Formats: sequence, structure tokens, C-alpha cells
Amino acid sequence: MLNSSFSAVARAWLEGRRGGCGAKILRAAVAPAGYLYGLVGWGRSYLYQHNWYARYRAAAPVVSVGNLTAGGTGKTPFAVWLLQKLIAGGRTPALLLRGYGADAPEQADEALLYRRLIPALKIYAQKDRVASAAAAVADGADILVLDDGFQHQRLLRDVDIVLLDATCPWGGGLPLPAGMLREFPAALARAYLIVLTRADQVAPAQLDALQTRLRERLPQMPVLTAEHRPARLTTLAEKSLPLAVLRGQKVIAVSGIGRPDRFAATLKTLGADLAATVELSDHHQYRAADFIARLTPFSREWLPVVTEKDAVKLAPLLGAEWRERVAALGVDLCLADEAEEIINNLPLTIHN
Repeated sequence: MLNSSFSAVARAWLEGRRGGCGAKILRAAVAPAGYLYGLVGWGRSYLYQHNWYARYRAAAPVVSVGNLTAGGTGKTPFAVWLLQKLIAGGRTPALLLRGYGADAPEQADEALLYRRLIPALKIYAQKDRVASAAAAVADGADILVLDDGFQHQRLLRDVDIVLLDATCPWGGGLPLPAGMLREFPAALARAYLIVLTRADQVAPAQLDALQTRLRERLPQMPVLTAEHRPARLTTLAEKSLPLAVLRGQKVIAVSGIGRPDRFAATLKTLGADLAATVELSDHHQYRAADFIARLTPFSREWLPVVTEKDAVKLAPLLGAEWRERVAALGVDLCLADEAEEIINNLPLTIHN
């Protein structure tokens, strides 16, 4: 039983995951707008790269973690992994966020999730990332991690890390609104390294073909692989549950993320019996009454499971009964062994 928002359905069409004549006609109709969007992005990047637009250097090294496509690559789990590595190495990182999908940027879902997973992390959430960088350095940060920063070129960075979802790396092959690309794939030449996320969720031959294509186009570019691994299951009341609880359990998968289909697929790998899915738009702003109304038609024997990104927004809204009833699945990113050496040797020197 599938309950999908318009944006979730549209994304599946644009990425080519839903076929049929209707999808082909839609993509053909908006293809010119997609090419125009891509050309505008290319022109903007050209002007930044050739100093027609002003760019600013922070007083600390900057690492950007971003996407070529619009969301859904696993950016937040990767950034959490990177920030934890930096902290373990003795650095004092700060996170610079745009704060999408919230009236107050500091209350955006990603900001709330970072605070939950890394409580001591200093987070600066506002549209002006140059101002955020200055404030972070003034507060003692010695390295800045720019969240979703590949297309944000006003703040100079030392390292650009770009994530590609191995299950759908090219976002349907066209820029928005005809596909899910934010820029033409040639923009990858700006990156310092590429990480292929969900590498374990594609056939080995498909992964090899993707790596070969990247090596041919960008022979000097390091390309790492990463897996998304379910790590924890917790009720919204903060009660830990074993992952084995999901085996054979009828589950309602509820998510407001870029790739809800991947969340559902992860639950299936844990043995869950996917009885229903509720797919909402990315950064969905939950309301308690709406959430409860969506779940009321389903059996109380079914377990509602949300992502951690959704859980941080839902927990403050729901009463005690629902916080006990709803579970959140946490996913960690695991990188291949060679990532350790590459990450440890990033060119991150303090600027004078």
C-alpha cells in the first residue's frame, strides 16, 4: 500500500525509476527547461571560477560536502562520519548549514539531527555561509565543514567532496526540472574527490561500469565507495530496540527524505514485511494531526518506522503513546579502507 506525495512521485519520474508514456512525455516537455537550467548553472560557475563574482577565503580550511543531484545521496551520514573523524583527530570543526525546510534555519531537520548525533558540535545555520564561516572561526573552530556546498561557490573551499548515489548517479540524465541534476556532470571536474554511496546496493558489474566511466573522464580523481548500514532502532521515546525486532514484522515506512524508496529497501534488507509506505516530500514539515491521520487507517499491530531525520522533528510533536509506538531507524555510513588514508591526508592547512 503506497501513499506518495506529488514530489516523491515526480522524482521517481524524473530519475527514470517510473516508466511509461506519461513519464516520457513529461520529461520531453520539460527537457528544454532542464538544459536552460544547466546552462545557467554552468555560466554561474564559470563566472565564479574566473573571478567575475567575488569569492571569500575563510581564516580556517573549508571542506565542502555536496551533491551533483538534488538530495538523496546520503550526505548527512557522510558528513557525520567526517565530522567524527575530524574530532577524533583532535580538530575543532564547525558545521555551516543553509537550513532548508524550516522557518528558522537552526530548527531545520539536518541541524536537529546533527545536534542529536554530535551534541558538542557547533552549528551555524543561515543563508550567508561567509558570515557563518567568520563567526565559526571567531568562536574557535579550526576547520569548517560546508554542508551541501558544491553549488555554493561564494565561500572558497580547500576540498570539495561530491557524493554520487551509485543506484542513480546521474539523476535521470538531465538538470532540473527535467531530471534531478543540479549541474551537468562536467561540473565534477571541480571536485577534489568523489564518494559513491550505496555501493552495496547495486550489482558489482554496475558499480564497475560507473567507476570505469569516472576514471575515464577524471583519471586523477580519487573515487571512494561507501555503504549505508542500519545501525540502531529507537522509539521516539528514546527506548532502544534490537534491529532483529524488524524481522517478520509488518512495518509502515514513513519518510520525508530525498530517496524514500531507499529507506523502504533498507527496511526490507532487515527482514521487515513492508505492509505500507508513506512517502512525503524532502524536508517535510510534520504536523501531529496530519501524521496521526495518515497512520490511523493502518492496523495497530503494524510498526511505524521513520528515519532519524524525520524523528527529530516528530518527537517533540507527538504525545507519549505515539512516541512509544513509532520507531526510528538510524543508518551509518561505512567507507572502504582506502578512505582512511585519503581523508587523513586532505590538504587542510590554516590560512593566515
